[in-house]
Amino acid sequence: MSDLSVFVFESQEVRFVGTPEKLEWVAADIVAILYPQADSLPLLQLSGQSSCCMEGS
Repeated sequence: MSDLSVFVFESQEVRFVGTPEKLEWVAADIVAILYPQADSLPLLQLSGQSSCCMEGS
């Protein structure tokens, strides 16, 4: 497994692992950058859906 690395984007840290050919980002960090109000909103409001279910569950 690759080591966790961090870089700063617009003054916010983004964690990632992987190789230069295949980077894997920490989704929570990306959401925090794209939707800074996400911590105060219910998850369903962010997705725009009135209900949530996963297929195959």
